[in-house]
Amino acid sequence: MIFDPITVCNLDLSNRFVRSATHEFMAEEDGRPTLRLGDLYEELAKNEVGLIITGFSYVLPGGQSIIYQQGIYDDRFIEPYMKITEIVHRYRSKIILQIVHGGRQAAVSEEYPVPIAPSKIKDEVSAVVPREMTEHDILEVIEAFTKAAIRAKKAGFDGVQLHCAHVSF
Repeated sequence: MIFDPITVCNLDLSNRFVRSATHEFMAEEDGRPTLRLGDLYEELAKNEVGLIITGFSYVLPGGQSIIYQQGIYDDRFIEPYMKITEIVHRYRSKIILQIVHGGRQAAVSEEYPVPIAPSKIKDEVSAVVPREMTEHDILEVIEAFTKAAIRAKKAGFDGVQLHCAHVSF
């Protein structure tokens, strides 16, 4: 059964092996995918993983959670991702881009000193208290997810997965 093809949400998979999203620490500092990341996904596809779900890719520069995380916040990411999706598709595997905004767990930097989040609840790990999002911020993040999904489609991904985890109250 695990080797049998299956269709999930109009996506025809050659088998039922799925590589779940896992942060690889293989992007450039600005989020661009590297050749090393492409090699990893190619190896998975060569070994007949039916569906590959990438590590989380941030949709806004201020939404990066950790160094060497993939990004998809700008059109300049389309071409490097396109190279990866073309390679994966050669092996009949499908690939989905997981997209995310780090929220209160976004990395703090000089450019982004205070993360934004739905409420001002301190992050237990970093001890950072985010700025509560305004309606404008919420609409901006929604738009960023939309644009990220459009970029993913242009880059040849077979779909997107929304990363909506790690919320605590």
